[in-house]
Amino acid sequence: MGTENRKKYRLEAYQSIPAMALEQLAREISADWSIANGAPKAQASLLLGEYEFAIYITEALTEGEKLLAIHRSGEPQLRQYIRGLLDLVCQEKKSRIESMLERAIISHWVEVNFELNWALCYFKLAKNQSQPGKGNSSFKAT
Repeated sequence: MGTENRKKYRLEAYQSIPAMALEQLAREISADWSIANGAPKAQASLLLGEYEFAIYITEALTEGEKLLAIHRSGEPQLRQYIRGLLDLVCQEKKSRIESMLERAIISHWVEVNFELNWALCYFKLAKNQSQPGKGNSSFKAT
């Protein structure tokens, strides 16, 4: 399959996902993160690629977390805490994302940036459409 055909297929496949459903998912993740972490201004955006899905959260940290990160003494523990909490929030949406994208998630990772105040859940998707929830799973971005 040529490059143009792959791009066309990829666009057609994702056009079948209702934009409102993705926007609703982003709102839910923002709300879930705000409740779990206490960051009142957190806003989630979804990034979708051919074989990946990411949840990008801006304004991800509370004022206390930002202050603690500035002093660096508690940064390793804070990073571990934020990553663990973010992993839980993202894992709660895993089966829904797999179902929405009709792709299995094969792996994922989370990251946080204290200086720029963002957090990210990245999901690697199976290359072919498969049954969500079967075997290994992974997210993709919109």
